[in-house]
Amino acid sequence: MTEKTLVFAGTTEGRQLCEYLAGQGLPVTACVATEYGSIVMPEQENLRIHAGRLDVNEMTEFITGFPLVIDATHPYAKVVTRNIKAACKATESAYMRLLRPSQNCGDAVVLPDAEAAAAHLAKRDGNVLLTTGSKELSAFAGIDRFSARCYARVLPSPDAIETCREAGLSGRHIIAMQGPFSHQMNLAFIRETHARYLVTKDSGSAGGFAEKLSAAKEAGITVILIARPTEEIGLDFRQMTEWLNRRYGFEEKRKNRRTSGGS
Repeated sequence: MTEKTLVFAGTTEGRQLCEYLAGQGLPVTACVATEYGSIVMPEQENLRIHAGRLDVNEMTEFITGFPLVIDATHPYAKVVTRNIKAACKATESAYMRLLRPSQNCGDAVVLPDAEAAAAHLAKRDGNVLLTTGSKELSAFAGIDRFSARCYARVLPSPDAIETCREAGLSGRHIIAMQGPFSHQMNLAFIRETHARYLVTKDSGSAGGFAEKLSAAKEAGITVILIARPTEEIGLDFRQMTEWLNRRYGFEEKRKNRRTSGGS
């Protein structure tokens, strides 16, 4: 099998998809934004990893030669998705979107963006557990007593920790850990930080969204949800693997191997 596939693998299910395809013998290149992203990718035969952010021109050059590109970036990475689509159009590569299905947000306060969430919190007292990642921190830095009230849970990468420090957080106000987290872990963070508010995105089941909601409910605190930027068209993980099975004939090839092995 010689056809190559490129996966922009910025999510848990993106990494799982790369592992699945490489396991079928398909040459796969995974694009991740950071060196940390490459560390958490599985080491596997048929899997090559490219670490580093690409602008649309760099993407166009990189994508050239890949018949199929799968966008498995985070639902909130709208600029990256827009650039991938533009690069695929320029190179005439097939574009497929791997979706992370949204979940019921219960009685969360839903706001359109981080700036609106920060404005909402600025009018209220109490500690805040921010679980939206380091990129959103600047929007919250203007909240009164930000460095005392707010705790940021971010990836354990030097860049993320430095962003926290630049925003004004230090010491135990920086929680640098790789998720997703269980209900009990979320509950422990809420209680340890004495949070009255938990700020999150709809990261879906793979991102541990339900566990955040259930922990916040048990703790009796308010969830502030930053809404997804757009409704997207694509396939979830199961649908994507089924589509790839048909495209590359994985099932038929497995049947043929079994038949050949038994003759």
